[in-house]
Amino acid sequence: MVSSSLENRIQDTFIKLARKIPLEEIDVSKLCNVLKITRQTFYYHYKNIYDLILSIYINKRLVATNLASIKEIIKEFVFFLYKDEMFNKEVADSNAFQALKDFSFSYFFQSFSLFLNKYESIDSYTKRKIAKYLSFSISDLILDLFIDSNYDETKIINECLLFINEKIIGNIVINFKSNK
Repeated sequence: MVSSSLENRIQDTFIKLARKIPLEEIDVSKLCNVLKITRQTFYYHYKNIYDLILSIYINKRLVATNLASIKEIIKEFVFFLYKDEMFNKEVADSNAFQALKDFSFSYFFQSFSLFLNKYESIDSYTKRKIAKYLSFSISDLILDLFIDSNYDETKIINECLLFINEKIIGNIVINFKSNK
């Protein structure tokens, strides 16, 4: 997704504000005042603050690639969360949490869809079903652990690998094939 320089300014300003004041206190009016733009200009680019936050995540360029292992897929996302830990925890602790959840699900769905391509014996519909289930599960788990201050990157990755790994996915694929 290519952004205009104004969209980049809006996103950067929002992030700077979020570092100074609670996210819940940032509304379109406050953001527009700081940027010295009209509300109409903001709404030309974004539907609302949620849409802005989602675009910030998309522009951070965490793109699903054909990573070799489930551990790499999980690690990539966990490191992404900790790269800007303060902002991500602020989002997770606000009404905008759904934007982070949607972004997380999207990343994992794309990643697992690519990963499941190595199982040529299952059809694309089944791959999508498995990827969707895995994505919901791991997204919720990672975000719950990320919010919990008792967990760091390594603990999150290790705990996630207890619930999902290549062997478990292989068993899921076998179960789907045997039920046909």
